[in-house]
Amino acid sequence: MASSAARGERAGPSVAAAQDDIDSKGAQGAAGREEGAAPREEKPKPPPRPNYFYAVQLSHEPTVRQAIEGVQTSLRAYRPRDESGNGASAGSEDPSDCDACEPGPYAPFCVDPASAHITLAVMALETEAHVEGARRALEAAFSASDTERATDTVSLPVRGLGTFGGREAARVVFLEVPEGPEREWLEEVAFKVRESLLASDIADTMKDQAFVPHCTIAKPPPPRRGRRRPPKSIPKAALGEHWEVDGGRAAIATVQLCRMSGRRPGGYYHVVTEVRVPGVGAAQAGGEAAQGV
Repeated sequence: MASSAARGERAGPSVAAAQDDIDSKGAQGAAGREEGAAPREEKPKPPPRPNYFYAVQLSHEPTVRQAIEGVQTSLRAYRPRDESGNGASAGSEDPSDCDACEPGPYAPFCVDPASAHITLAVMALETEAHVEGARRALEAAFSASDTERATDTVSLPVRGLGTFGGREAARVVFLEVPEGPEREWLEEVAFKVRESLLASDIADTMKDQAFVPHCTIAKPPPPRRGRRRPPKSIPKAALGEHWEVDGGRAAIATVQLCRMSGRRPGGYYHVVTEVRVPGVGAAQAGGEAAQGV
C-alpha cells in the first residue's frame, strides 16, 4: 500500500488581526477579546503508531531469500539515465560490478531478506495488556479442532513480482503468491485472524484494506537526518528481467505475533507467540462452516 504532501493550513488569526488585538487598550478591549475570541481547538492526538503484526514467516526458506537478493542486486546497481543520456540502466549494468561501484539511489529501498514475511494484520499495542490481548486473539482464531488437524505444513508458492504505486514507477516491490489453493488457504487464515482481532476489540490498522498477500522486497526508507533524501519511487525499468522471479515454495505451519521494533540486521523479528494453523482444505472448511456456507 504514491502519496502527495499535504499542504499546511493557516491556524488562528491573521497577522493584522493579531496586531489590532495587541493595540487594544483597557479593560473593555480585554473583555471584548475574551468574549469575542473563538476558543482555541486542541489538535487531536495522533493515533498510536503500529508496532505489532500477525505474519507468516518466509525468511527461513533459502529460495525465497535468494529471489529477494537477486532483485535487490539489480535495484542497487540501477541508475536512471539523465537528460544527456548519461547513467546506466539495469539492463546495461554488469551485476558482477555491483559490489565495486557505489550503490545507486534505490539501494535504500531494499529491505533485509532476513525479515521476509507476509503480513496478515497490523496493530498498535500500547500496553502489555494489549499485547496479551493480541496473543489471546491469535490463539482464539483457530478452534481446537483446527489445531488438532494442524499436523502438516503448507507448501506456499512465492513467484513473480508485484508492485504498489503508479504505472511507470512503484513505491513498493514485492514477491507475489500466485492464484491457487494455497493462496485461498492464506486468505482464509488472514480472514480468521482479522475476525478474531475484531471480536477482541483490538484495532487492525489494515481493516479497511483488502488483503493482498505479498512479501516486500523494496519500499521507501524512513527519513534520516543528514542524509540525502532518496527518490519517492522506483522506476519499473529498474526491475529488469525479474518479473517472473521464482522464490520456490515456503513451508508454513504457524502464524506469528511479531514486534516491529528491536530487529537486528540479518535477523528476524521478535516473535511474541506463534500458533499452528490447519492445512489447505481444513482451514477453508472451517471458514465455510463459520460463515454458514
